[in-house]
Amino acid sequence: MISFDSGSAPNSRCIRPSPWRIYALAGAAAMLLSASAQARPAPPQINPADVTADAKLSPAVSRALVQFVADYNAQNYDRASGDLAAARAIPGHTAYDDFRINSYGLSADVANRDYSGGASLLESMLASPSLSDRDRLSLYGSAISIYSGLPDYWRAIQFGERLNREGALDATSAAALAQAYLLAGSYADAERISQAALYKGAATDDQRKALNDVLQRAQINLGERQPSFGESLLGAMFTGATASLVQGMTGAPTVDPSTGLPLTPDQRKAAAHGTELQAQQRAATEVLAQNPASQRMIYSDLLDRSARLSRSDRKQAAAFHESASAAYQRQDYAGAAADLQNELALDPANGTANYYYADCLARGTNNSLVVIDYLARALTFDRSGEGGSQATEALRGIANPPQSNGQN
Repeated sequence: MISFDSGSAPNSRCIRPSPWRIYALAGAAAMLLSASAQARPAPPQINPADVTADAKLSPAVSRALVQFVADYNAQNYDRASGDLAAARAIPGHTAYDDFRINSYGLSADVANRDYSGGASLLESMLASPSLSDRDRLSLYGSAISIYSGLPDYWRAIQFGERLNREGALDATSAAALAQAYLLAGSYADAERISQAALYKGAATDDQRKALNDVLQRAQINLGERQPSFGESLLGAMFTGATASLVQGMTGAPTVDPSTGLPLTPDQRKAAAHGTELQAQQRAATEVLAQNPASQRMIYSDLLDRSARLSRSDRKQAAAFHESASAAYQRQDYAGAAADLQNELALDPANGTANYYYADCLARGTNNSLVVIDYLARALTFDRSGEGGSQATEALRGIANPPQSNGQN
């Protein structure tokens, strides 16, 4: 493979799936995250025909799940959990039975706000031999809300960006992902996701409102627009940590005590930059600490796609890599990124290509957790090789930046 001149590591600034039982959870859980929501919405009802029309279910398991649906729809979640336990105890149930039982367990966990239990079930389902591509995309949508509920925003973002890269980020999951970015303190990413979803135009009135709410809060924190009176009242909820950060760095208060927002657009930009740096540091630290097997689970389909690469596709991927290398060496990082993107479309689990794509993005994009997402991929796919070692070095630099002397 053509070798890149590694240069410096990334800088530290640096089809909607068909409706299904699991994917319905994303809408309900995303609504819980909205600051404008005044009350917890009722979980979506489950159609009993989802069970009775499923010929792949064992008869005994089907009967237990019919009872679960009745109890769940009646919001009797304790009895519903008992129904699932009874279904799991049925002797000889199949892997598909287990997958479907877990899918309904996921519904019950979210309804009970047991996000830790939901996360455990979700990762078990992603490792199931009964997992289809349709199911996988549905689970990614649920994962955004489940991990945001823990809260584990970086994990939510990882799953959300998987959905985004698959072109399956609908308006509801986009609002949940943008909200996760906002709450993580990555305002530029929250703006990017919400703007893209609004531009598509395929959203209901409620979805547009949720997306606009996130977009406006992101832009206020970025200093790109002035808050209205009502938005000012919500500002303290999202910027309390930023206010503490800025005051700690400067020794002087920089927020309006009545709103919690920095006083001027320039001050908000400075505060946003500090908050986004912290978001990147937290994400890089989490990537370095994550279990390699857990990381590979997120990207298992990409590993499989690369393993099944045809000879002609492998040849085409190598040509894109060679072109990217030439562009990189003449410091045309935008051109190199375009070629690497084409290479990764064919060979998504190439660790070296993922590292250099992250590097090119970092040279052209500040304050984006997308850079860390690709570094995480490089580390996952090539932990002991060139891509993995360079990604580790870059992540360590982001997680532990040189200490500032406090001077501009």
